[in-house]
Amino acid sequence: MFTGIIQTIGIVRDYNATISTLTVEIPNSISNTPLEIGESISIDGVCLTIKHLEINTNSTLCEFQIGAQTKLVTVISSYVSETCVNLERASTIKTLFGGHIVQGHVDTTGTITGITNSIDSPSIEFSFKPNKVDISPFIVVSGSIAIQGISLTIIRYYNGEIVCSIIPHTFSCTTLQYLKIGSLVNIEVDYIGKIILKHVNLYLENKKNEHISI
Repeated sequence: MFTGIIQTIGIVRDYNATISTLTVEIPNSISNTPLEIGESISIDGVCLTIKHLEINTNSTLCEFQIGAQTKLVTVISSYVSETCVNLERASTIKTLFGGHIVQGHVDTTGTITGITNSIDSPSIEFSFKPNKVDISPFIVVSGSIAIQGISLTIIRYYNGEIVCSIIPHTFSCTTLQYLKIGSLVNIEVDYIGKIILKHVNLYLENKKNEHISI
């Protein structure tokens, strides 16, 4: 589990679609403790497991295996060498919970449709339109959403377009600074919303069946 608070930016050194491996250079400054094989890392909001690593003076080269479903529903297949990625180590019991629950299980990709300076604050507004999957039941204004692994707050939702406001610090410390209109991003909706909707649907289905049986 993650919190959506990006710790640092890494660099893709290789993506091999044939054997489904991704190699990312991760700054050692990401944590006071060394990375380990078997550890989970959020790469642009995708939970991946380190299968091999090479520790160097200032950074660690980590290799990840990419599953078929991950390639299908995330932006990983679009990676090329030198692509910058958001990084976050998995949460522990001592982790400051500054964002929201992020599983690292991306629901769909989205396309950036707008980047504008906010009129009444120094923030920057990013607009996203989800691709393929209808996530509208989980979109709540003032609710949380993870974009590229970043915990963001939804400020508007209209005609299928999600708008989030980004403060300058978040912009400069994440890969949002490199994105442009048309860029693809990973989207994960709020996990709590998923659970609530599932149980409400189960309750309504049970009520329906009770009525039919009577």
